[in-house]
Amino acid sequence: MDPPNEDNSTPPTVLLHCRIDRLRVMYPIGKSYNGSIQVHKAVCTAEDIDTCGNFLTQNENFPIQDIFVAVKYVNIADDAVIHNLRVDVERSRSLPYHRNLIGVRKPFHYNRYYCVIFPLMELGSLRSIMAARFPNGLPEECIVVVLKETLNGLSFIHRNGLIHREINAGHIFLNGKPEIRLAFSASIYDEHQDQPSQYVPVGSICKWAAAPEVHKHGNRFIGDKSDIWMVGITALELAYGGLRVFDRDDLEKMLRMIQTTKELPSDWRDKKEGGINMFTSFLFKKRSFSKAFQNMVVKCLSREPNWRPNVQELLEYDVFTKCNKDVYWFNNLLRNN
Repeated sequence: MDPPNEDNSTPPTVLLHCRIDRLRVMYPIGKSYNGSIQVHKAVCTAEDIDTCGNFLTQNENFPIQDIFVAVKYVNIADDAVIHNLRVDVERSRSLPYHRNLIGVRKPFHYNRYYCVIFPLMELGSLRSIMAARFPNGLPEECIVVVLKETLNGLSFIHRNGLIHREINAGHIFLNGKPEIRLAFSASIYDEHQDQPSQYVPVGSICKWAAAPEVHKHGNRFIGDKSDIWMVGITALELAYGGLRVFDRDDLEKMLRMIQTTKELPSDWRDKKEGGINMFTSFLFKKRSFSKAFQNMVVKCLSREPNWRPNVQELLEYDVFTKCNKDVYWFNNLLRNN
C-alpha cells in the first residue's frame, strides 16, 4: 500500500501492527490538538476478531471490544505534535481500566506514523446528541445521569493523582451498549460540528470558560477544583443546549446572575443585565430545574476553589444519591425521541 500524503490529509488504507492490529481507516470524525491531528473511524478486518466480536489481544489494560474503533496518527517528523500526543498517551495508559473512561491501547508505529487507537463511541458526544435532538438542552434527569457517570470517571482520575483539564459536553460520549464515558488525555477529540461564527468556539470552551483562577493566572493553577468548575460549566451546557456567548465577559454576566440568585434562569430571554438580552437566539423553551440540581451547579461554580466540593462530596449530593434513572433509561429515551 502507499503511505499517506505528507500533509496528513489522506489516511493510510491499512495500519498493521504485528498480528493483532489490522485496521482499515475509513473517514475523519473529528480533530484534536487544535486541529493538528485528525481522528478517523476505522474498522478491524475479520481475522482480528473472534466469534464474539472481540479483538484478539492479550494483556491489554484497555481491550477494545468493538469492530469499529477510533484512530489518531501523526507523522513522526512533526516533533511538537507527536511530543504532546506521546505525553497524553502516557497519562492515559497510567490509569487502569474504568468503565466510565475512554482508554487507549498501546501505541504503535506504521511506516513514519505514530498511531493510537481507542474505542469508538458510535452515538457521539453529548454535545452532538443535543445538537441533533435536544437543541434547548436535555431534561434534568438525563443531565443527572450523564453527570453521575462522568463524575464516577473523574473520581477515578483524581484518586490516581491526575487532573482531567478538559471536561465539557463535547468530551463525554455515549455508545450503544449503552455506556457513558469521559474521554481522557489521548482519547480526547472534538467532533466535526457546525457553529454560528459570531460565538466563541465551543472547541476552546476549556480556555474561555475556565475556572477563574486558571483564566486569570494560567495553567499552573489547574487542580482538581478547576475540574469541578468545568463540571458546573458542563451542567450549563447540558441544561441549555450549549453556551453560545460572544466572549468571557458575556459568560461572566451569566455566572454572576447565577451566583447572586443561587438559581438557574428558566428563560434567558427574560434575564437582562446592562441592557444585554443574553441567549435570545437559541433558547426558545422555558426550563425548570429542581432545587437540588440548582444547588449542585451553584456549588460547582463557586468562584473560590476551596468553596467547591471535591468529586466524592459532589456524588453525595441529593441530586445524585436520589437519582433512580440510569444509562439504560437514558439510551431508551434517546431511541424514542
